[in-house]
Amino acid sequence: MTLLMRREPWDFLSQLQRNMDGNFDHRFHHQKEHKKSQSQSSLKTGGNWIPNVDIKEEDDKFILLADLPGINPKDIDLTIEHGYLTLKGSRKQKTTEENKTYQKTECVYGAFERRFKLPDSVETESITAKGEHGVLEITIPKSKNAEPRKVQVTH
Repeated sequence: MTLLMRREPWDFLSQLQRNMDGNFDHRFHHQKEHKKSQSQSSLKTGGNWIPNVDIKEEDDKFILLADLPGINPKDIDLTIEHGYLTLKGSRKQKTTEENKTYQKTECVYGAFERRFKLPDSVETESITAKGEHGVLEITIPKSKNAEPRKVQVTH
């Protein structure tokens, strides 16, 4: 029996990048004034796989979009503790009938965990999340009190 396999010559680079990403903090930056940044890290920790995440900033909030196909939103654990937002869960492999074998598997199953350092300028009590069509959308409102203000120095 001849098995045709698609050759992906750059797969090793993608895998290397995923491995490197799993070992280093990711930073995304925000600061209106001077377009300099206030660091905020996204830690990829533990688990068998790491879901991809997009983080979008708007004037009044951050929106985090996590790709979680095949996971029921009820099975996602989202916690906020000590300035970190932690996203945990697992994707279970569907059981197959006996005597069935896969020729190729690319889907990843198992536990995952992602941690995100929250800036001081967010309202952690108002964070909301909803899951739809395999994407978890987490809305993180910015605090209105976090705007910079000038303090008058007296003598």
